[in-house]
Amino acid sequence: MARTALVTYDFPGILGNAADAGTFVLHWARLLREAGEDVTVVATRLECEPMSADQKWRDVYHRLGCEFVELAGRPPSENRWPHLPTLDLSDRVAEAVAGFDVAYFQDWANLALITVRRKRFGTGPAPRCVTVLHGGSEWRCAGNHNWPAEPETLNQQFMERYSAEHSDWTVSPSRFMADWLLDRGWKLREDRLRVLGLPVLAEPRDYRQDYPRRIEHLVYFGALERCKGYRTFVDALEKLALERPDVARLVRKVTFLGPISTEEPDAFASSAERLGRIGYAADHVQNLDIPSAAQYLADHAAGALAVMPSERFGDNFPFTVIEASLSGVRLVCARTGGIPEILGPSVDHLLFDPYPSALADKLAHQLLEPAGQPRYEWEAANRRWLQFHAEVLADSGRVTLKARRPSPSLDVCVTYHNKPRELPQLLDALDRQTASGFQVIAVDDGSPDPEAREVFDCMQAKYSVKGWAFFRQHNAFVDAARNRAARMGRGEYLLFIDADDVIPFHGVERMLDCIVMAGDDCLVPATYSFVSAETPLNASGEISVTAYRYYMPLGPALAAAILAPEVLGGPMVIVRRAAFESIGGYREVRGAAHEDWELLLRLALAGFRTDVIPEYLHLYRVGEPASLSQISDRGTAMARLIETYEAHLRTIGLGGTAELLSGTYAALTEFRGASHDWARDAMKNACDLGEVPGFLAPLRDWYRKTISLERRQSMHRTLIHPLSKWRGRRGI
Repeated sequence: MARTALVTYDFPGILGNAADAGTFVLHWARLLREAGEDVTVVATRLECEPMSADQKWRDVYHRLGCEFVELAGRPPSENRWPHLPTLDLSDRVAEAVAGFDVAYFQDWANLALITVRRKRFGTGPAPRCVTVLHGGSEWRCAGNHNWPAEPETLNQQFMERYSAEHSDWTVSPSRFMADWLLDRGWKLREDRLRVLGLPVLAEPRDYRQDYPRRIEHLVYFGALERCKGYRTFVDALEKLALERPDVARLVRKVTFLGPISTEEPDAFASSAERLGRIGYAADHVQNLDIPSAAQYLADHAAGALAVMPSERFGDNFPFTVIEASLSGVRLVCARTGGIPEILGPSVDHLLFDPYPSALADKLAHQLLEPAGQPRYEWEAANRRWLQFHAEVLADSGRVTLKARRPSPSLDVCVTYHNKPRELPQLLDALDRQTASGFQVIAVDDGSPDPEAREVFDCMQAKYSVKGWAFFRQHNAFVDAARNRAARMGRGEYLLFIDADDVIPFHGVERMLDCIVMAGDDCLVPATYSFVSAETPLNASGEISVTAYRYYMPLGPALAAAILAPEVLGGPMVIVRRAAFESIGGYREVRGAAHEDWELLLRLALAGFRTDVIPEYLHLYRVGEPASLSQISDRGTAMARLIETYEAHLRTIGLGGTAELLSGTYAALTEFRGASHDWARDAMKNACDLGEVPGFLAPLRDWYRKTISLERRQSMHRTLIHPLSKWRGRRGI
């Protein structure tokens, strides 16, 4: 019996009913349990407050014999940086699934990133990772015509792509979705990509063929959101009433069966108002769970027509079409996405192009000459999924890495400037490394302090017997010093570290192992920041100081890094010399910080492979007030990053784009801060009761304890949406 984890953000009973991902998890869990597998469902939420699933659904999984684990997000913390909720939750999920044989992840906000990274750079047991493609952020943005407005969305898109590309296996329900992602540059391994449909355990139903020929009831089936086509449905009915009133009068009832999107809370109200003007009294059936929605269709199958008018490619392999086909109701669907793949061949008479005129014509035809309905071949899909699961378990559980070559050469480049207390600590740590055969090259960047110069000379005398090299140059700043150190060596790989930082005793070995095994060009580790003049390692090499901050980089999320470059990584990097030299090393900009981020950007933009080792191998001493990171002007430091983007964008005729995005985001951030201050002051002045937080704290606490988070969010959406429209009309 294999231990299988199903990780899902989408779950019935939390913030409404489940969408396709949650429905998939339910059916797949049932199918696996029937096959005798040990199944654990890991339900995740980014919200920081505890969000418990409905007891009804807990009982469902309990009756199936599934374990159930809930992981909620954590609030921002001063000792975690940057605050990336999805990445932080991915780290916790990696711990939760560590002991499983296989873990299935869903693609939206894909939480497999830390798990697959540990597999890339680890050597111990790890679960086989499978990403299931339902429709991630890029797909949803395109389908709903929404585009990223925050770096958080761009970071999430990077996570989704990285997690899918580095999973052991990727499954797409439809060929359409797989091709859509491949066309957009996703590097999915074709030999480990499977198109399987979706598993379904169908309820036995009476598929009657003696329905009355007349259709009187139109059922829009799906969420009331743009990509699902509710606007197309209403437009088509208006067109039908205008052009074919004799046919339109055959319809006695119009029902919207599905939840309202949080992005369009007035979707049903506006639709009902429009339909009322042409004589239809529309009703809305919502908050039904999966079996109840299917039962509704079955109960009304005799005289109803289910309509699923998804826009463009807005649906991958929707369960709404599957459920409608299995309920016995007659149906028509948009010819979009993976929908034609669901019902098989010879169903063109039930499909229409996703436009109101095409749907109006299809409705007229069905109202006058109703056609029979096909069924999804769910038994065949279930067999394919179980066969795939057996294939996954038979796999070694690890993507084949390049064979490690014996002892590649490495130069450890140390830059030094007025750090007499810190340099001996770093060199002692390097002397105690579990790796051997590497060269240390230290460069004193013109330290003016006599004690600093004396310590540097003492270290040279102490370690020169090991063949380590020490050089002194006129002050030219850290990027020039690093380039000097690199030129003095001949190693195939370069590891850069500043003199006031420390590396664990196994750090060099791990960095070298990781970059050679993975075949990458450059790697950065996670950073453990501390505040202490003493060495952070004890005699055994264990960290002995309290963490000031944990820095877990996201990696080369290049689009988001235009706005928030801290996602890229810290200053300790290991890089293949050939890649480093091909871009000319560090770009020397005297007095400007962010040279480490710029190096990572230039490597990635040049097409070299960069990544993050999810281990705290870099021990970073928080700088003194006089350190470069503290005294460097932020504008000057950011300018060197923007210049890097601009140099690349100008080659394709998009010069100025990075400057525009950076400037716009800075202005937006400033405006938000001013708006927050204005709202706080206005509230304080209106109350005139001293500090508002203290006055409102008891009321706030009572509100949070009395009303569930789900209900509060619904109330806030109801209140804020009309206000936002009022603000827009007033030009605010």
